[in-house]
Amino acid sequence: MDGQLYYPAGTSSQEKLPAVVIAHGGGMNYGAMRGSAAEIARRGFVVLSLSAYGSSLSLMPPYDETGNGVEVFNLLGDEGASAGLFDAVDYVRSMAIVDPTRVGLLGQSMGANRAGAAAVIDCGYYTFNDILINLLYDTFGQRFTEEEIAMDADTLAAQRLNQDQLTYYQALREQAWEKFDTRLKGVMVVGLNWLPPLSPSKDVEVAGYTVTRNVQTNVAYGTGSLDVWRTINQDETIKSTWYSQSDITYGSWYSIDDQTKTNTILGDFDNSSVTEDEALALAIENGTARVLCQPVENVTHTGICLSTGLFSQQTKFFEQTLGYNRGDLGAEGTTPLDAGETYGIWREICNGLAMICMVGMVITLGILLLKTPLFHGCVAQAASTPLSFSRKQYLLSCGATFLLTFAAIVYINKGINGFALSEMFLSPVLPFGQGTLLAIAFVLILAVGTVVIVAANAMVLRKKTGRTGLENLNIAIGGARLGKTLLLALTLLASAYISLGVIDYLFGQDYRYFTMYFSYVRPEYWIRLLPTIAIFFGAYLIIGVGVNYLSRGDGPQWKDTLMTVVIFSVGVWVACIINEVGAISAGAAGTFDNSTSFFCNFMNTYHFNFTVPMVALISRVLYKRTHSIWLGALVCALLVAWSATGSGTNDMYMPQTFLSSLLG
Repeated sequence: MDGQLYYPAGTSSQEKLPAVVIAHGGGMNYGAMRGSAAEIARRGFVVLSLSAYGSSLSLMPPYDETGNGVEVFNLLGDEGASAGLFDAVDYVRSMAIVDPTRVGLLGQSMGANRAGAAAVIDCGYYTFNDILINLLYDTFGQRFTEEEIAMDADTLAAQRLNQDQLTYYQALREQAWEKFDTRLKGVMVVGLNWLPPLSPSKDVEVAGYTVTRNVQTNVAYGTGSLDVWRTINQDETIKSTWYSQSDITYGSWYSIDDQTKTNTILGDFDNSSVTEDEALALAIENGTARVLCQPVENVTHTGICLSTGLFSQQTKFFEQTLGYNRGDLGAEGTTPLDAGETYGIWREICNGLAMICMVGMVITLGILLLKTPLFHGCVAQAASTPLSFSRKQYLLSCGATFLLTFAAIVYINKGINGFALSEMFLSPVLPFGQGTLLAIAFVLILAVGTVVIVAANAMVLRKKTGRTGLENLNIAIGGARLGKTLLLALTLLASAYISLGVIDYLFGQDYRYFTMYFSYVRPEYWIRLLPTIAIFFGAYLIIGVGVNYLSRGDGPQWKDTLMTVVIFSVGVWVACIINEVGAISAGAAGTFDNSTSFFCNFMNTYHFNFTVPMVALISRVLYKRTHSIWLGALVCALLVAWSATGSGTNDMYMPQTFLSSLLG
């Protein structure tokens, strides 16, 4: 599995530090959780943030944790399969610098479901007293009444066993405790789409009696006020699991008691501390502490992994459940770092700026290479008669382009179900999940609309001038020029990929903006990318016609380029602004509903706010340098396909290949 490990500088193998394992959401990789990982690591924890099976560079084993093979390989975290998280927890516990008795787990979105599955596998539902009662029942043949199974097992053993049996019991008890004491001490799930496996209680057998138990670890839930589960406190499963007749109070520590089927509110999450509150310390020690963190204002599902409010809640939860913050809580010399002191959002801003600089580097390098003898042949003959549109025709075309991009983004966000799209088209030919499929649907809609707009303009222009002007775009291309253009596009892609390696090596970062990122891709994925690249290329070739056909070109070049980018992007931007303003307004009015309050939910498409202008910019600038739409279309197809497949194939099972084994 691929991931990133954090630990304090200068840590020696003689030290034993608490650790947290972090799981990302669907269609992502570990880079999406860098903000959370950095904030927890700043408090002195060992942190392992990793990509799930099939994500990014992580491979898929032949079987999941439950023994399911290729046909029914479980990637969603259902039915006891955690997509590698349980293995990661086991690995972290084995590290020389980790205290195996203080390990926590954090999961976001689909990662929350996988984290729940890992917690169930690791912690189970039996209390330590249950385990000892069953030990007496199974090994020593003791029988109990239903009331006795709630009594202290050690007391019962002392009363019923002879000395030899008691000695043997103590040895077995010690072995059981060593295992029990290294169970996960805290699990936090954020950005839920559905309740993870750790939420429902479960019936188990104790000394032949059926009893109800919760997962034996401390649990926190985090969400945003504009997220799917913002009303999780009203969920009947949560309420019954916590033995509450009324809605759960946000921001309060609870202690649940499976024996009496009751709960106790212990105190405020933000201000309570195990160093001052004995009841909270005891609940955490027993694994019965629960908390629904206050939903962070104006945070959507996608914004969960960027929220400084969630970062603060995460650091606070693990500080309390693992008893650590730059030292053991309450120990002399420990100066905790306040949970409110976070800078994670600045990391994301810098990642986004780095991505913009990478695109700028690709364009600049392309311009420079076009001047070399090897690639000068990519430049076509400039048209002798430039295109000339009237102001009215130009404005009408701009309006039509705005409506096209606006309608396209609204349709794929509102009219297409990403999961249904995956069920229809996800296959070894297109294996990269709903995010990529939605991007393909978007560019195909744009391509069809562009054909209509360009055809209408061409007919008008032909009626006025006797020519369509399409010849200016040099759509026809010879084999030699096509070969050099393809080589240049691949060279630019390689330069971008190398630059990713540089910033990863120097700064441990990647190129990222919300759900768009450029990250490492497994060698065989480049082969599997070919159909995706072909689809994007065909669409971008047509879109490139629209981008470069409708420009007036009667002003400064920078102004023309800027106007072209804005015209082709403003439809997406306006839809996103309407979407966010509507959701925030509904949240402020207390009427927010995830299914109705979004104008068109951008959960999987926020990155289109960057992708669309990037494509327009690259297409326009490279056309001006080559007088042809081919190079821009190829570069855009390669970059967007690379970005779209950065999360790997974590929506379906894809086995290792010869290239995986050969190239690693």
